[in-house]
Amino acid sequence: GESFMEEVLGELLRYDEQNGTDYMEILKAFFENDCSILHTSRVIYCHKNTLNYKMNKVKEILGYDIMSNENRARIMVALYFMKMRI
Repeated sequence: GESFMEEVLGELLRYDEQNGTDYMEILKAFFENDCSILHTSRVIYCHKNTLNYKMNKVKEILGYDIMSNENRARIMVALYFMKMRI
């Protein structure tokens, strides 16, 4: 679980830690809202253009396409592991 989470989300967790950002929370909200920019922007009270920018930043930090089917599945599993850890 830990090594899988590290592999999938480690870069983002480190980036947030080092920069005081909340990209991990944004990614979580995005996945909790069926990867919809519109729904996520409403839930986190963030303009959809701003959210688009932030999601692009998330992709940049992670260094892979978060919307490919395989990666979406991997992120969902990693988020599930994170939830179970707490």
